[in-house]
Amino acid sequence: MNVNAIKITNQPDNDNLQKLKSLSKEFEAIFVEMMLKTMKIGEDSTLGNSAQNSIYQSMYQQALANQIANTSSFGIASSIFNALKKEIENVKTPTIQQPINLKQNNYIPFKLNLPKDIMNVVQKASAMYKVPEKLILSVIKTESNFNPNAVSAKGAAGLMQLMPQTAQSLGVTNVFDPVQNIMAGTKYLSNLIQNLQSVPLALAAYNAGLGNVKKFDGIPPFKETVQYVQKVISYYEKA
Repeated sequence: MNVNAIKITNQPDNDNLQKLKSLSKEFEAIFVEMMLKTMKIGEDSTLGNSAQNSIYQSMYQQALANQIANTSSFGIASSIFNALKKEIENVKTPTIQQPINLKQNNYIPFKLNLPKDIMNVVQKASAMYKVPEKLILSVIKTESNFNPNAVSAKGAAGLMQLMPQTAQSLGVTNVFDPVQNIMAGTKYLSNLIQNLQSVPLALAAYNAGLGNVKKFDGIPPFKETVQYVQKVISYYEKA
């Protein structure tokens, strides 16, 4: 199948897909050129080993490789294009970009039997940093499932899974102390909400970092981050 025969119907991504086609052809051309050199196609021993002859042979092999790639005789470019295009399509663009109304009530969206002292800390953090209790609880539910001793593979720890550097910047001395962890985590989340003016974007930054949200000008197209934001909002909106 000729890579040029592929129809592109997604108009917004047309430029990127055209670039992908071009890169796929270039890769095939490089592959074919290496094959031609291995097979010594285009080389003529009668012309000697002069520099001029070497340049001529190289130019001939490169031109022939480009011709083969452009006609997709081997189908390598088409295979590469289809594989990469499929990977790109598998990364779904998140649609939850709209801010959540933070004036909703604080009804807890899932049945919990948390110790009273934990709930007291959540209420205190909510009042201090103007973040709804149920949003704090939704983040804790998603991050650690209310396990104060949880530690992720990346080193995030505690109820709100604070990274060491983040915890240190927020003045946390014991990341496994529920009081310190919740107060610091809520403060960090509040800062992100104020910075980005959007709860979904703030949640994305909480998971993937503020730099990535600004880099992609929205929720980063990371599967983990997209699922994280959707999960927290799902808990939050059950109320």
